[in-house]
Amino acid sequence: MSTVLKVEGLKAGYGKSEVLHGIDLQVEEGQLVSLIGSNGAGKTTLMRAVSGMIRPRDGQVTLQGKPVAGMAASRIVRLGLAHCPEGRHVFAPLSVEDNLLLGAYRQLPGLFGYAKKAKAQLDRMYALFPRLSERRKQLSGTLSGGEQQMLAIGRALMSEPSVLLLDEPSMGLAPVMVDAVFDTIRNLKQQGITILLVEQFAHMALQVADQVYVVERGSVALSGTPEALKQDPRLLEAYLG
Repeated sequence: MSTVLKVEGLKAGYGKSEVLHGIDLQVEEGQLVSLIGSNGAGKTTLMRAVSGMIRPRDGQVTLQGKPVAGMAASRIVRLGLAHCPEGRHVFAPLSVEDNLLLGAYRQLPGLFGYAKKAKAQLDRMYALFPRLSERRKQLSGTLSGGEQQMLAIGRALMSEPSVLLLDEPSMGLAPVMVDAVFDTIRNLKQQGITILLVEQFAHMALQVADQVYVVERGSVALSGTPEALKQDPRLLEAYLG
């Protein structure tokens, strides 16, 4: 396996506050890597620093062998990284299909014929998310929370990324929709899509992961396979009860 995403000594924060204190991690091609940790541990800040939404203060981020730390988010997307953020952030006044088309902009050169050029990606998303196909002309703001999460994931996948960042996909969802979202994540993994996942439910994160990093106070406290970490008393006590 080749390394798709590598983070070395990453430091980042907001204003004078440093949140990340030198994080190291890597994601291999086809892997699903889960980040778990308590609220405020720095998981979302890590995702934002990797995707260019905030500028790292120090350290390296390498995407398919290319250094991207400090690049604009738009350039990082074009190099093959898609970020599905915490809170979904769909464009509420736009239709489901228009939201999906916006996700494909890096591959489509102009506005005219946009939908036609993106038809293959649209067909793929509608096959993956049949519920979105049924609601393709519906305004995104009128979807349920679970449907909006599916739309946010589909929009990110429209760019055909080499690595997908999923930040708290289960947040605010009813249990039945959490199960549906994780069924989708398992499906994406089976398709060979490389994923870095931040998830509040440690049990769920361990079930789908190939590799796990436990983040505490802006640093990696533990890492390993789910099988190994399930035996670690520190993880059992803090996150698995």
